[in-house]
Amino acid sequence: MPHNPDSRRLRPRTRRALRGTPGAALVLAVLLGAGCGEEKKTASCPASNIQLESIFVTDDSVSIGGTVDLYAVPTLTDQQYAWTASTGRFLTIDGYYAQWKAPDTPAIARITVVAFNDAEESGALSVPIAVDTYLPRHEPTYTGASYCGLECHGVEGHGNNYDTWEKSAHAHAYQGLESDPSFQYHAGLVNPGPSPCALCHTVGFGDQNAQGWVRHNAGYDEVPVARLQGVQCENCHGPQSDRYGEILPDHGSFANRDSLFAVGTPAAPIGCASCHEGAPIASCSTAQCHPGSPPRKPYGKSYLSEWAYGTHDRIAAGVDRDDPQCVQCHTAQGFVERLTAGGPPLSAPENPLPITCAACHAPHGSDFVADLRVSPDRDICSHCHTDEDSGYPTAPHTPQTQLFAGEGGYEYAGVAYPSSPHAALVLQGDVAHRGCVHCHYRESVGHSHDFSADPASCAACHPESNGLNFAWNHRTGEIRNLLTSLRNDLAAASPADSLTEAFRRADFNYRFVDRDHSLGAHNYRYTRALLDASLANFDPTPSP
Repeated sequence: MPHNPDSRRLRPRTRRALRGTPGAALVLAVLLGAGCGEEKKTASCPASNIQLESIFVTDDSVSIGGTVDLYAVPTLTDQQYAWTASTGRFLTIDGYYAQWKAPDTPAIARITVVAFNDAEESGALSVPIAVDTYLPRHEPTYTGASYCGLECHGVEGHGNNYDTWEKSAHAHAYQGLESDPSFQYHAGLVNPGPSPCALCHTVGFGDQNAQGWVRHNAGYDEVPVARLQGVQCENCHGPQSDRYGEILPDHGSFANRDSLFAVGTPAAPIGCASCHEGAPIASCSTAQCHPGSPPRKPYGKSYLSEWAYGTHDRIAAGVDRDDPQCVQCHTAQGFVERLTAGGPPLSAPENPLPITCAACHAPHGSDFVADLRVSPDRDICSHCHTDEDSGYPTAPHTPQTQLFAGEGGYEYAGVAYPSSPHAALVLQGDVAHRGCVHCHYRESVGHSHDFSADPASCAACHPESNGLNFAWNHRTGEIRNLLTSLRNDLAAASPADSLTEAFRRADFNYRFVDRDHSLGAHNYRYTRALLDASLANFDPTPSP
């Protein structure tokens, strides 16, 4: 047996001692078949006389096929030792000493020694050895999506998230990057090391703690290998494994969950917005990072700023955040539940967030364009911008889908209700089944997530829309004037008038058009017919 080294002569970095591990406990059970195990840890169980303080190793990293000498300390003649390894093989085992040979592939090996005696007392320690790879110093560490998928999240009971993600743009975010001129440009700015493009195209690049210190936890900046390329599980859920590459048993408790819906602010983006809100590095402009992309004014590539400019960035005032009927369309969590379960959630979310990225886009990917949660043919907007489950006399709430289609208002008998061709064109596919986004996803600026109407979209069918001569400028004024007239008539109604059917019908149509918010743009002809008929069929009683 080789001479036991003097601990005073060993370099500090060669001393490695870890807590006993489940693997070591299993080895112990096989070896002894009895003793003070988990089921015997009671007050009556005597304290172990086993002395096992550390494992000395000649090095904590080795090349492929290399050898390492290991010593269990202290060495006692009345103790026996059993050695096991998660990979590789032992060339020599002689009591407290072992010589181990590394495998022929990169790995983080776990070497375990179990010390025991005739009294069936035992103790165990493990040491990690990096084989032609990086040994992280901080936990939790990054392991890569393949481990998540192969172990659990590629099966039905866990949502098949891995299989769906594999086909997404996120999974392939690194492909072709090294041949991209912008990647080569930035790679020249950082020497040595990967391009800063890796911040958003790989896993764990430059991960920092709350104090701004870089974590040494096996991110792509420290382990630039293929298994960490692309946007994967741990980009959003955080690192999930121990330093051996094993998924932590309690990883579900810190996998972010509802916080994944949060996007922060344009000044402090988080979640999806950490990459989809402009450039994450000072040297990266839109032109440098994504040459050839369409101009995106006025926000550049800052999707969060676009979104914050619209109205989806807030939960509307007056919304009952504890009412499942309200939160199914006014919160991100409730909306996802509405899409997946076909109805309102059973309870309101604890931390309600507005309609953020993950409300409409599936982070794990989907079979639809832009990873939308539903097919564009089903128009994701119309899941909430609709009054399909209500009608007269129930007060209108969000009737955009119905008014657009030329239906849903109170239609007086004997009155014709023409409809504009918008709805028919969408149904026929003339605007590519895009519904709302045909006008509200502004192509003239390369698209915009503020979802305001794009006047340029009108020009495809209305070439006269350029300038102030477009008839629509006058028609919005007509609808506004008709709404004002009907509102004045309703306001002038006497208490007796407000109880009549004529009042309720006119009031319903007023609210139906007003809550649509388009001033007739969705369907001018139908809107005009509803207001004209309401004014003709309701006259307030003159004041005495």
